[in-house]
Amino acid sequence: CGVTTVTDTADDGAGLYLMHVYGEDALLPDDQGAENGDTITFYINGYKASYTGDPEWANQESRHLELNVEPWITCKMPIYPNWNLISFHSAPDDSSVTSIISGIDSLNYISTYYGNDPDPVKSWDRYRPASSNDLDYMNALHGYWMRSDTSVVETLRVAGQRLDVTTPINVYTGWNLIGYLPTTADSMDHAFTTLGTNYDYVTTMESSSSGSELRTWSRGRPVNDLFVLDNHHGYWVHMGVDDILIYPETGYTAAQTVHREKANVKCKTRVEATPLWCDVWGIDQQKLSPGTEIIVKDADGVICGAGIVNSEGAFLIHVYGDVPDTKVDEGALEGDDLSLFTISGKKLIPLETPVWQFRGNINVALSEKESTVVPEIYELEQNYPNPFNPETTIRYKLPEPGVVSITVYNTMGQKIKTLINARHKAGTFEVKWDGTREDGSKVGSGMYIVKMKAAGFVSARKVLFVQ
Repeated sequence: CGVTTVTDTADDGAGLYLMHVYGEDALLPDDQGAENGDTITFYINGYKASYTGDPEWANQESRHLELNVEPWITCKMPIYPNWNLISFHSAPDDSSVTSIISGIDSLNYISTYYGNDPDPVKSWDRYRPASSNDLDYMNALHGYWMRSDTSVVETLRVAGQRLDVTTPINVYTGWNLIGYLPTTADSMDHAFTTLGTNYDYVTTMESSSSGSELRTWSRGRPVNDLFVLDNHHGYWVHMGVDDILIYPETGYTAAQTVHREKANVKCKTRVEATPLWCDVWGIDQQKLSPGTEIIVKDADGVICGAGIVNSEGAFLIHVYGDVPDTKVDEGALEGDDLSLFTISGKKLIPLETPVWQFRGNINVALSEKESTVVPEIYELEQNYPNPFNPETTIRYKLPEPGVVSITVYNTMGQKIKTLINARHKAGTFEVKWDGTREDGSKVGSGMYIVKMKAAGFVSARKVLFVQ
């Protein structure tokens, strides 16, 4: 409800400012500002300020407040058993790894990622000879994986000079592991304002005493579970081009007001989270009621992922990989076939078997049912219902295995969306279209063409979307 800059300095060197702090207009529906009696909180360069004077807001009154931000701070981060993905926003005098983690003997492994380095992964292992470690120093601009081998929660304290929240962070084409400099939560869109649309994937790990969970966001993907960035977390960011990230110093969006797409029901299945992951997701390909739990098993039958259907037929599952230097098999290996089941044991049949790959982002199309009779001919049936809104079902038949593509076009012949492009076995299958384009936006009312291609067979059907 107010923002300003220091315009001059007093004789003692203190900055001078004048700020207009606006109040709520009762005649308007939205919250525009403070109300009589509210206590105003102040931030300087993104950091919460202490004050002397009366911070209580009153209409058309004047207040004299002296604001101050301590230059020396101590970041306190909880370190949970097993894996943590952390960052800090202080600049210690001694930034060596051994100095920063001194006093926490349970931390046995730390790693980060330098996106501009030919050998980007840098790591430190307590049990390796010092000469074998290539992560010697830590700073606030990077995020860090930390592994703790204790069963209790410990606190990592990093004391140092307060780092300006607007300190530039270079991000490079491809993957980057960055720190979060603000001290308050912010929506991802607002925090990454300077990056525009140059980033396409973001992930972090949320750790607690009950376990750890990955959170991811992918541009254009209709189901995500990361929308808010928060203090002391590290973030993987995938960039399309080199850029510079500068966190905003003002205008933070309160985390409570940002929609988080999470199911009301938590997974019953406990999965061991690791720094190796692959996203498996689907939407409107099979009717799964909200709250249905889906588990994923690797080629050895190890449960390596679990998720909840959080809207009709929509799910996002983080499937974890096996860490080679541990004694426990935590999950999948590169190239493993993945199997999906409901918590009740029903096996879900994908049109194409998902294969685990590190940092993968796999859209799984699920068949509602398998045909027990092999069709004699190729066929694209008329969709039902037609006209339709919000979605329609398209049924098709294959007399033999092969690659099938089903694509939606407008009447000008322009491609709207690819519904299926995958290898099938022989049988009868169904796919749904919800009237959206590739980017998730809705098409307008009108006639569209659904075209099927398979082994030289081509067929088209007219479908009518109404709003």
